[in-house]
Amino acid sequence: MQLKMIVAMNTTRGIGLNGKLPWKCASDLAHFSKTTFGEGRNAVIMGRKTWESLPKKPLPGRLNIVLSRNPEWDNLKQTTAIADKSIEDAIGTCIAGGIDIAWIIGGAKVYEEAIKDCRLDGCIVTHLDNEIDCDTVMPDFPSSWRPISSQELPCKSGTIVEYDTLQKTK
Repeated sequence: MQLKMIVAMNTTRGIGLNGKLPWKCASDLAHFSKTTFGEGRNAVIMGRKTWESLPKKPLPGRLNIVLSRNPEWDNLKQTTAIADKSIEDAIGTCIAGGIDIAWIIGGAKVYEEAIKDCRLDGCIVTHLDNEIDCDTVMPDFPSSWRPISSQELPCKSGTIVEYDTLQKTK
């Protein structure tokens, strides 16, 4: 199983405001959906706040795993999502479920934990060319992460969107 991460951030590394994405960019949402859906059996791993921010739950066509440090929390309302306590537990769930690629999709605390995990082998970063105020920021990547490809796409809002694929160097 591969463990990867996908994140959209602006020029100030902002990723969220008041528990929501602070921008609307249909091309980025389509990119996110296509990438995390992929081919084969994929999963998305997210924190509780990210789960609660989703307008439609669960994300279709992928195993949804929601992380919460609170053992009492289980607000999944009988969806097909699974609650786990840690990335370690989520990886175990993915392996047991025959998942091909598990995608870390946020929020900031989950990203921070995932960046430190030696099994994380790739990241797709969407860079949005805006400085919208955010109250949640993306943690820095260690210097061992390098871009291996880049693609630029326009967003209908006029924002330039650049997708970088990062990989950890040995």
